[in-house]
Amino acid sequence: MSNTRDFELLFGGCRTVNQTFWRPVARLVFASFVKFSSCVVWSFLIAVSFSFGQAADSGQKATAQEATQARATTSSVADASPNIYEDEEIRILVPAGWKAYRKGTPDYPALLLTKKGYTLSLNNGARQLSAIAGGRFYEVFSIPWLQDATEAGDCGVRLLKKSRPTTGKLLYFDLVFETLDAYGRRVCGIPKDLVFERRWFAGYFSTDERMWLFDAEGDDCGKKAYTLTSMALTPGGLPKANDPILQEIVGEAVGIVNSIHYKKCPPARGSTGP
Repeated sequence: MSNTRDFELLFGGCRTVNQTFWRPVARLVFASFVKFSSCVVWSFLIAVSFSFGQAADSGQKATAQEATQARATTSSVADASPNIYEDEEIRILVPAGWKAYRKGTPDYPALLLTKKGYTLSLNNGARQLSAIAGGRFYEVFSIPWLQDATEAGDCGVRLLKKSRPTTGKLLYFDLVFETLDAYGRRVCGIPKDLVFERRWFAGYFSTDERMWLFDAEGDDCGKKAYTLTSMALTPGGLPKANDPILQEIVGEAVGIVNSIHYKKCPPARGSTGP
């Protein structure tokens, strides 16, 4: 009997000790597990949110890129297709590659068409200052490297005029620098050491070779001046007369002018020079 009681007392004490020792340990382990689980859950949620954010950002970037590409495609299609320009006076077909815009100044209300560094100017309200029929060279053209209009006029008479066939109401003429002597070089501001032969300066349309400005039919219709020029600012920048791009531009410019439909103030017939 004594042995049995001793055994119960011994193991009962052990159960008491075990309960006293393991309960705090169990609480600590459980608390640590809860904290660890919370960290894992929050980490997972943050990772998922970041992934969705990246996906949304990528989607927005892709959408923006697609929109940009769509605009570029639309722009290139528009540039590659012919367009119609129309105002209260004229209607014309603008070929592919040409851009048309108004130069909105009272003194020079011209329609400008540009391509590859060349400008076709259609001025249906040109002003003539001189009393000479058809005006003077410097009333229509300027020479960028010459400051004085008189110098430009003196140089202009040394340009060779060459006509090209057209099918419309207007004639077309190229203005070309041929071989110049020493005096011609000085008047036109051409450097002595510059190889300068057969350079194209400009072109113009008119009803007569001698008319820089030509008349229009109708009441209250002003003079007209149609010119084709390059962006050259120096003699060395002028294109050669046989340049392939120049030939392309001149051909298209002639086609544009031939296609003009006049709603009013068409070119006058039978204009003559002095």
